[in-house]
Amino acid sequence: MTMNLELQLAETQDALLRVLGLLQRRRCRVVQVDFVARDRHYPGRFVLCVETPPGRGECVERWLANLVDVVDVNAV
Repeated sequence: MTMNLELQLAETQDALLRVLGLLQRRRCRVVQVDFVARDRHYPGRFVLCVETPPGRGECVERWLANLVDVVDVNAV
């Protein structure tokens, strides 16, 4: 199953690494990443395209939402 997800992250440098590390541990394949760090003029952007293992597609949003520094997760 392929999913497109948009994440809102807190202003820490480790948030991006936490997200990518979790996906790797859960055997998800990251197909595409669009990341722009937040600054005082722009809220930032983090969009992922992920291929999930069979039967795990519905869990990915919950896994990501439970990570430290992940504020919001939306399927796009």
